Amino acid sequence: MNDWMIAGGVGLGAALLWLAFHGGGKPRYKSKPVLTGGDLEFFHTLRNALPGCHVFPKVAMTALLEPTGLGRARQLAHERIAARRVGYAVFDEDMQLRAVVELSHRSGVSRKELARDEYLASAGIKTLRFHARQLPSEAIIEQVIFARSVRQLLHRDVSNTNARSSKMESRRQKTPWRNTASMNI
Repeated sequence: MNDWMIAGGVGLGAALLWLAFHGGGKPRYKSKPVLTGGDLEFFHTLRNALPGCHVFPKVAMTALLEPTGLGRARQLAHERIAARRVGYAVFDEDMQLRAVVELSHRSGVSRKELARDEYLASAGIKTLRFHARQLPSEAIIEQVIFARSVRQLLHRDVSNTNARSSKMESRRQKTPWRNTASMNI
């Protein structure tokens, strides 16, 4: 009789464990915060540094990138980015993507992070990476994100007002073998 009680107790325990893990039908969930700790602090720093921009955390790469190509090549390109997310996507007031910002908690950059940066760069999206232990000031964040676009705007204004510089610029672009290190891009 003692063996029957042990077997019955084990069976009852197994049934209760099965019910606990498989539930009685509907799956159950609990809410969790999107950002915590240093990530949340950095999010607020980004928002304060970029008041005219919209900052979105943990954005799916498929929302930012569209694979090119046809058939299997397109499908493989989509699979490479399907489950990946970027840390923060920064959009201007017109909802044009300005940059992707990553907050790195490691001392080095992994191969996966380098691959993600390459995918974004192939679409012309600037990726900025900051280390969690050395967070930049709001002024530096603003300067880094808008530095290239301000240079481009200034370059356009100068070339539009001066036809001669426009001709020189087009000549430079036609000769790719020239030294491009000193060009204003």
